[in-house]
Amino acid sequence: MRAFASMPVLCVVGSRGLFSVWLAPAMRLLSSVRFDCNLSIVALSEEAKVAALGSEDGQVMVLDMSDVKAPRTVFSCPAHSSRVLGLSFPSPSLLLSASSDGSVVFFSISRGSVSLLRRLQMEEVLSVDMYQQTHLFVSTKSRRLFILPVPEHGEEEQEQEAVTRGGQEEQEGAVLPAAMISFKVIASSQPNAGRLVGWLADRSLRSFTFTLLPLSLREMSSCKDFSSPGTSLAVSEDGEVLLAGGADGRLYLKTLASLEGGLQRSRHRRLLWRLPSGRGAGRERGERKAGVSCLELGNGAMRGWFFSGGHDSAIIAQPLNSRSSKPLDFVPSSSPGLLALLPSLEENDAQEGEEAAAEGAGSADPVLEKRKSSIRRRRAEEGGVIREQLEDLKEKFDMILSNNRTCPEEERLNRTDIIVDVKERQRLLDMADAMVANVRQEISRVNDAKEEEALQIKSLCFDAMEVTQLVVVPLGKGSERLYSFPLKKQTEEELKAFERVTMMRKIEMRENELRVGMLAMMMMMMMMTMTMTMNGRFEV
Repeated sequence: MRAFASMPVLCVVGSRGLFSVWLAPAMRLLSSVRFDCNLSIVALSEEAKVAALGSEDGQVMVLDMSDVKAPRTVFSCPAHSSRVLGLSFPSPSLLLSASSDGSVVFFSISRGSVSLLRRLQMEEVLSVDMYQQTHLFVSTKSRRLFILPVPEHGEEEQEQEAVTRGGQEEQEGAVLPAAMISFKVIASSQPNAGRLVGWLADRSLRSFTFTLLPLSLREMSSCKDFSSPGTSLAVSEDGEVLLAGGADGRLYLKTLASLEGGLQRSRHRRLLWRLPSGRGAGRERGERKAGVSCLELGNGAMRGWFFSGGHDSAIIAQPLNSRSSKPLDFVPSSSPGLLALLPSLEENDAQEGEEAAAEGAGSADPVLEKRKSSIRRRRAEEGGVIREQLEDLKEKFDMILSNNRTCPEEERLNRTDIIVDVKERQRLLDMADAMVANVRQEISRVNDAKEEEALQIKSLCFDAMEVTQLVVVPLGKGSERLYSFPLKKQTEEELKAFERVTMMRKIEMRENELRVGMLAMMMMMMMMTMTMTMNGRFEV
């Protein structure tokens, strides 16, 4: 990401020619346009009807933003020979453009047409900023600061004269301790006076006061405790809070009254991987992209938010706590509750651009590369899941806020003041703990009863059996056979009773046998008697 413009939408340009429009702070993409050149800066007019884009090769483009969902290019020209460093709208009909080649160009905008108004030529420019839409501050590589008046709308066809006058005005510039890489101009209540704060090439952050008539510059405070050079600055509307970004990806939150204080947060320090392709599928290389490229403090509808873009192709939108005037209360929370980390807009293009350079390097250990590849894929999958969850949470949170805004006033929740009844909260907690204890006791009682019933069933139906695993009646095949048909154990009394009954049965059977034998003998004797009687009668 290269530059922001935030009024009332967030316009973003990137080094791969992508211009996108976001609805902030919801961070919803409204539109995007891809240009053939690498973009470096963007600016919006006061009414947000016109946008100006600058490129790395010096082109200036003007877009009609009447419909933010379909921006339309109305003007494009190679106004400079190198990177465009500054774009500004001093008035709805005037556009200012400054480049690192030392040229400062003013364009006239009238009814959709754009024309050249004036051109100034200076030495190599590092950074520019506007003062009350009337003067242009320019810092150069030779450690000088120039203040140029903004021309009136009627000053056309003065290009050559302005170049000469620009050369004369060079001699009146103020000398700085070091080259100023980036700076912001803050107007004061007094006319033709104000404050200036900027990053210097000696890794210092300095604050100055200045007057225009006569031109004077006096240093007020400075801070040199930085581990990397500065890259960008943003100042609040009241001119009290300063947000600075460094080349190592850190954000510094300070006040102009004391640049030594404040806190810092590390944000833009992501590791971008080059995806393997073709024959080099076994190789992959990672490059850590660090550095803050642009900062913006929201105003109007986005007041209380800040936006940061980095060389890691990420945009971070995060709220500032503005409920107190203390400087440290403006430090954003480290929790990711309201943090909206958008996906990379240009990561794929950046990876494709780095492929050719990475293929020329030597191959590393294949085992290590394979492990790195698996770790990267796993982290990519986890990151995708987390990103989807964050998007769902963000949609739910936005829906809650939208419902809260549309509901009646008496039902609307206050998001800043929260009143907590400590006694009622403690009573509810105690009641919940008591309910949990009762449920646990009931569950324990039911489990104990079931265990006791199971033990009784086991004692009566399993432990009391003589044989526990016996096939008695085979029904079918395999699992259809009847198993575990038990035989009940017998006590000593039952065994004695069984023996007594068996003995009695044997005696009874013996008696029956004797009785049958005696009857048979008696029958035989009777038959013999009858035979003998009959034989004797015949003899007589």
